[in-house]
Amino acid sequence: MVNISSKKESTLTGWQKERQDKLILQEKGLPSELQEILQKKASSVIFSPDESKILYTASASANLTENLIPPVPGASTQKQSRYITIDSTYVYDTKEDRNFLVNNNPNQRIFWLENSNLVLTEDNQIVTMDYDGTNRQTVYGGEFIAPFVFPYINTSKLLILTSLGASSPNLYSLSIK
Repeated sequence: MVNISSKKESTLTGWQKERQDKLILQEKGLPSELQEILQKKASSVIFSPDESKILYTASASANLTENLIPPVPGASTQKQSRYITIDSTYVYDTKEDRNFLVNNNPNQRIFWLENSNLVLTEDNQIVTMDYDGTNRQTVYGGEFIAPFVFPYINTSKLLILTSLGASSPNLYSLSIK
């Protein structure tokens, strides 16, 4: 093992630059209006594992114009939000040009699972949901140390930090199949 503590800042800076470079490449094929919103009016932008959806938190209000891409037959009929409000989290579907409000509390952690479903950490609850914010299911209800909830690569489990009644916290896996 090598101690890299002396390179901590340069390592973190390098990782941030890699993330920004990847984000620029991912945004390249998007409509220019959406690119501008993601670059200038979003504080967090994370593409889904298949890169067809974008999870983002608004840092400023904006209006997302209708029909940024040609409509597709059989598109989702779930209610969407084209008016973006500050501190709310949305998912934009790049294939169907649909924008869904999935959370309006900026203090809650939300992340993608490998199957493009979402996980949201709420007060003493871990909730899974579809990318459009529907089909919310509580998969864990009880104390855990937020925000320490992480997905396994195969999306069948979550790793959580909790004490489960013991005096000191420990890592536990939580099956979500």
